[in-house]
Amino acid sequence: MEITGSPAPINLYISTSIGIEDITKEEIKEVLKDREIKVNPFEFRGKIFVRDVNLKEIPHIFFKLRTTERIGILTGVFECDLNKLKNYVFSLNIKDFYKKNLSIAVRCKKRNNKIKLSKQEISAEIGKWLIRRIRDEFDFTPSVNLEEPDFILRCDISERYITFWLDLTGNSAMHIRKYRVFEHPAPIKGNIAFALIKKMGIKENKIFVDPMTGGGTIPIECAMWAKNISPYHLRNDFLIFKLKPFEDLKKEDFMKTGEREKNLKIFGSDINLEFLKGAKENAKRAGVEDYVKFINLDAKDLSKAFKKIDYIAFNPPYGLRMRIGEEEKGIMKKFFEEAEKVLSDKGKIGIITARMDLVRKHRRDFRIIWRRKIFHGGVRIFGFILRK
Repeated sequence: MEITGSPAPINLYISTSIGIEDITKEEIKEVLKDREIKVNPFEFRGKIFVRDVNLKEIPHIFFKLRTTERIGILTGVFECDLNKLKNYVFSLNIKDFYKKNLSIAVRCKKRNNKIKLSKQEISAEIGKWLIRRIRDEFDFTPSVNLEEPDFILRCDISERYITFWLDLTGNSAMHIRKYRVFEHPAPIKGNIAFALIKKMGIKENKIFVDPMTGGGTIPIECAMWAKNISPYHLRNDFLIFKLKPFEDLKKEDFMKTGEREKNLKIFGSDINLEFLKGAKENAKRAGVEDYVKFINLDAKDLSKAFKKIDYIAFNPPYGLRMRIGEEEKGIMKKFFEEAEKVLSDKGKIGIITARMDLVRKHRRDFRIIWRRKIFHGGVRIFGFILRK
């Protein structure tokens, strides 16, 4: 089925986790050649602007990008003047994307402390004008659904700009993969896990190990990438296929899986048997149970199970919300001692942790070749890549 609607190129507005914007940009450049891409435009961090994308390309882009939070269609960028809000809304291109019977919602983010109105008040004002705009265009009054809307208009307000974009994702961000049958107490977001994997530059015919695997997110993300499985293959709640240009398309048409499979040996280990059982359930749900081998092993005993490892990537269990007296137990210190024994000459270690001090204190002779402050929701964490 062909995509209908305006043939003119449109601009994409993509959200990612703050701190991995450059990795998302590299992902976009791999999918879209020779496009203008700007990171953190319009005074908002964690955003990426992509100019002149054809409508036919959007579903392919949507299901290929693994480090994103949301993907949207940029409909307008204006000077920051709330007195002109009605005019802004009425100038947006709604007709090419909205169709009758879709419920609506407006979501607002504000980075302008000079504006006294709350986000909720601004959203309500925009919603009022959006309803009137749809009524004028379609002779139809849309219902407002703040819980599970079919059509979301987002508005980002910075010091200088008001940016409007149509959300193709929906209420649940894209880092939610839906393969978590078992929920670890401190899981890492799927998009951040993959960003670390991508930055490490994983090559084929190598051994990849997560020695503190918890719920298995990191090896599962690596395996889905290796098997060319879209991380969204279990998601059926995206709004993209409710919009007019994409309404006759099907998700399966844009998710070719199992092609160009990469040859990797992927392991996830943990000392906690309950976590291992849950990680196996998650891997099965993700469709990679035949690609990841989970073993019961203390991260302090890597050399007992492996003679050589090419890539080690992990998120320590205290990395986000758990605290288990890690320094007293010497987990990080002993890990680096073991890593020195098993890591190959050109091997790399990737770590996502809130404890930057422990990495720096115990890394021995490993060199830090990449470090990045990342925001995981409201929590500040750090990404590291090290090598001998």
